[in-house]
Amino acid sequence: MSLLTSKGGVADIKAYMLNKRGKSEETVNLQSLVIAAFCLPSGLGMFIFPRKKRLAAEAKVRLRKQELAAGAPERYFEEGRSIEAYPLPATDAKWRIRGAFLTMCGIALLFLGYLR
Repeated sequence: MSLLTSKGGVADIKAYMLNKRGKSEETVNLQSLVIAAFCLPSGLGMFIFPRKKRLAAEAKVRLRKQELAAGAPERYFEEGRSIEAYPLPATDAKWRIRGAFLTMCGIALLFLGYLR
C-alpha cells in the first residue's frame, strides 16, 4: 500500500515512519555488534601481546619500504611519503594503550547493541 494512494493520511504516515525507524535501529544495533566483533579481538591482541603485534607491523612496513625502493607501484596516493611521515609506535606501551582503547570501544559497542 502506497502512502499516496491510501486514505488514512497522517495516521498512515506515522505508522510508516515508526516502521522505518524500527528497521534503521535494528541496522544500527547489528552494525555496532559487527564492529565490536572486530574491535574486541584486535584490541585484546594488541593489549595482551603488544610485542608480537608491533614486530609483525614493523616487518610489514619494512617489506613494503623495500618493495617501493625496488620500484613497485604505490597502492594509494603518496604511500611512500605516508609510510615515512607516520611511523609506527616504537614502544610496547603505546601498543598497549591503543589495544586497551580498542577493547574498551568494543565492549561499549557490545553494551550499546545489547541495551537497545
